[in-house]
Amino acid sequence: MKKALSLLVLSICLTSTIAVAQTSNLLASYESHLSRLNKWEQEYANDFRYDSLEAINKSLIRLLIQNPGLLNADFSKLNGKGSVVSTSEDKRVRIYSWDDGTGGTMRSANSVIHYKVGSQIKSEELLKDEDTMEYRMVPFYRDLHSVATPTDSFYVVVTHLIGSSGVGSYEIQAFKIVSDTLDWNVKAFETKSKILSSISYEYDVTWGGPNRTADPPVIKIDWPKKTFRIPLIDEKNRITGRHLVYAFNGQRFKYQRVE
Repeated sequence: MKKALSLLVLSICLTSTIAVAQTSNLLASYESHLSRLNKWEQEYANDFRYDSLEAINKSLIRLLIQNPGLLNADFSKLNGKGSVVSTSEDKRVRIYSWDDGTGGTMRSANSVIHYKVGSQIKSEELLKDEDTMEYRMVPFYRDLHSVATPTDSFYVVVTHLIGSSGVGSYEIQAFKIVSDTLDWNVKAFETKSKILSSISYEYDVTWGGPNRTADPPVIKIDWPKKTFRIPLIDEKNRITGRHLVYAFNGQRFKYQRVE
């Protein structure tokens, strides 16, 4: 009996050690992909290296798609090193987002999501409906949070689309896990007149525009208080410096005031 118990403990220890080693190797591969992207982007600035960048991006997407267990890995040392890795508070959803390296002032990201469905973990690439092989522009995903209601739960995430060094858009989007798929049409935001699944705005801080000395206005989230602030931009596309304040009321985020 003692021998059998010892063998069982040894087997568990070996399995755990192998799993840790595999995860370490995957994290190292993830970091290596980002380093190679940075290298080829520098080369791309001097020569046309699109094929090399595309190959590395596809390889990194494949790495994440084929290894959904990375949802449970510790990315704290890698976050910010060429990518943004956002994990929900309930640890059930994680989004990986990185610059694909092919842009100039206009930037495009690649993004992959991992999410738990029961005891399984699913993975998929995040694309916009309008993405095609000829034209593809994916926003950067960041600030992912889980929201619990008395009867359900959903997630909110902020995206940033960079059209140039001075032009772009921000969006706060809600989604939830339904069965084994993602539902991106969750009516989680209540304005003065509508209930929406997302709120977005465009900005222009180019030299010839109305906000040439301003920084891009960002969505500000105070998650402990379950509030966020949307920059108020007037009808002439001017950044006013004021914000639309939304607060969670137990069911959705509802407009409160301008401040």
